[in-house]
Amino acid sequence: MKAKQTGASCVLCIVLTLVVLAFAVGGLRIGQAYIQNAEINSVFKAMASDAETANASNAEVRAAFGRRAVVADIKVVKPEELEISREEGKLVLSAEYSVKVPVISNASLILEFNPSNADR
Repeated sequence: MKAKQTGASCVLCIVLTLVVLAFAVGGLRIGQAYIQNAEINSVFKAMASDAETANASNAEVRAAFGRRAVVADIKVVKPEELEISREEGKLVLSAEYSVKVPVISNASLILEFNPSNADR
C-alpha cells in the first residue's frame, strides 16, 4: 500500500508568510502611536511630581511642557491643547488627540488617545 504524503504546500507557506508580515508591519505602525502616548503619560507624571511645575501658573506649566515636548520629540500634543487642573492641591494634566495611521492605499486607522496623570 502506498503512503499518502501530507504537509504544507509551498503556496500555503508563502500565503502564511505574507499574512504574518502584514500583521507585523501593521503592529509596528500602530505601536509607534502607543509608544508616543506612553511618552506623553510619563512627561505628565514627571511634571506633576516636579515641585517647581506643581505650584506654577498655567502659562508656566504650558511652557514647561513645551520644553519637555521638544526633548521627548512629542509633536501630537501642543502646549495650548493641555487641559490643566488641580485636584486636592495636585497638578492634573490631560489632553485629547487622535493619530491617523495609514494602512493600505486610501484606508486609514484613527486612534484616539486621552493621556492624563490623574488616577483612574
